[in-house]
Amino acid sequence: MKLIWNVIVAFIIFNLLLAAGYVGWLYNTGYINGDRIDLVREVFSLTVAEEEAMEEEARLLEEKAKQDRDQLARLESTGQGPTTLRDELDKATRADQTAIERINLFNQQNQALREEMARFQADHNRRVAELDAERAAFEKWIKDRAEQTEDENFLQVVSLYETQAPKQTKQAFQTLMALGDTDQVVEYLAAMSPRKAGKVLAQFKAPEEVPQAASLLEKLRQRGEYTIGDQPASEENQL
Repeated sequence: MKLIWNVIVAFIIFNLLLAAGYVGWLYNTGYINGDRIDLVREVFSLTVAEEEAMEEEARLLEEKAKQDRDQLARLESTGQGPTTLRDELDKATRADQTAIERINLFNQQNQALREEMARFQADHNRRVAELDAERAAFEKWIKDRAEQTEDENFLQVVSLYETQAPKQTKQAFQTLMALGDTDQVVEYLAAMSPRKAGKVLAQFKAPEEVPQAASLLEKLRQRGEYTIGDQPASEENQL
């Protein structure tokens, strides 16, 4: 029995020495130091239940601190409320004033644009009126020039008919009448002097020519340009 007890004691002493040697080795190799030993002592100084209770207490304290911070922020916001509202009101007022200024600027630009468009329209209307007046004047000049040219040509033809022999003029008039220009012949006769026109009409002697002369005399009478007294005497009367 004593032998067994000695063996057990020797075994215990051996393990203690082994543990002490291991601790010494850890200390010498830098794996542990005084702070780590204290930390290990603190870790194993509490039970698992005690550690969980401490963690729960720390969590509750953190939540309480967060609530206190939130409450403090609300209190600060409430304490600065009037100033914040004033700032917001001033900001809104400035925004409204800016909007009003933009609207006024837009209205001014719109009014200026309307005035510019009115000036452009007035200038356009003036230019159109000037162009219309110039075109009308040009068209009148063309018309007057054409009428003048026509009158000049007409008078030249009348002068030609008056200067040539009555017989030749009669033949020219018959040609025009055959082409359907009897009214033109009447115009020529009306423009000629009555004496020369009478000589031309006196050339319509043949029986088939007498109706032509009568038709021309009737048209001249309707114009009021020729009367029976203007009719020249026949060749027998002249003799």
